[in-house]
Amino acid sequence: MAEPQTSSVDRPLPLVGDSIALVTACESLLSVAPYDINVLIEGETGTGKELFARALHDQSPRRSRPFVAVNCAALPLELLESELFGHRRGAFTHAVEDRRGLIAEAERGTLFLDEIGTLALEPQAKLLRFLQEQEYRRVGADHASRADVRVVAATNEKLEQATAEGRFRLDLYYRLRVYSVRVPPLRERREDVPLLLSHFLGKYGRQFRLEPPRVPLEVLDLLVAHDWPGNVRELENLAQRISIRCAGRAVQASDLQLSIAPRGAAPAPEPQPESISYGDRKEHVVRSFERAYLVDLMKKHHGNVSRAAATAGRSRRALIDMLKRNDVDPRPYRRSHG
Repeated sequence: MAEPQTSSVDRPLPLVGDSIALVTACESLLSVAPYDINVLIEGETGTGKELFARALHDQSPRRSRPFVAVNCAALPLELLESELFGHRRGAFTHAVEDRRGLIAEAERGTLFLDEIGTLALEPQAKLLRFLQEQEYRRVGADHASRADVRVVAATNEKLEQATAEGRFRLDLYYRLRVYSVRVPPLRERREDVPLLLSHFLGKYGRQFRLEPPRVPLEVLDLLVAHDWPGNVRELENLAQRISIRCAGRAVQASDLQLSIAPRGAAPAPEPQPESISYGDRKEHVVRSFERAYLVDLMKKHHGNVSRAAATAGRSRRALIDMLKRNDVDPRPYRRSHG
């Protein structure tokens, strides 16, 4: 498994992969982390936007203060204002005591507003005032309170379209999107599939106390070719499933039970330059994941080709040929165990 992406400034980012798409997103994240401005994280469902938000907080000067996450879609409209801003006792029927809101809990830290596009227009106006003035009013309070909070929002929809349709305030959009980071979908970073799978199989093998399954290369071929409409979350769910179902044995194609995206359900990948043919693109992806998988094998088995071949479900001779073809030398991975 690849090491998490690291920062030259601080601690490692907990993001597994070394594809160009992920590295570019990490560099963008790290470039804005030290600066106290609002950030909008954009990406499809299941790409790991909250993980990016937490990494942004951990790399910021606010790292020792709270990180408070709010799923805007999960809060009923009638409770949203109270949850965000708090309330005074007696402000409404069930307000039996004073309550601090989530903004107050995030004081001097980071407030993460997930699925911001689902926020209704009325609380949008109050959130806008807070972003402009750093002031808010608890429900039932007769005076305003101030808070020192960095706001990071996330969305899985195009907010520009929501503003055009009148569902999202344009002024709030600009306040939230001082800086934006796009989290790439898994189909744009297929090279990371073997690394992520190895990471999740190790995680759930330890959690369930089961021997991790072996994943032959032909099964990895299927996984890398899959479009992953559910992105990293879908891959993690698959890893949980096969950790239990295939413990201690080789995974078969029939074990995967891959979902198929309904027509039009997932946005199409960004177009590649016309100079890159389908065949060239496919060859690049396959070679990238194959080399990454071999490097991972060498790391795990400390350059022991025989053990690596057994894990891969290949003969020793076949694995040596693959190592040569991908220019992977097992010798640097060997170390003394004495």
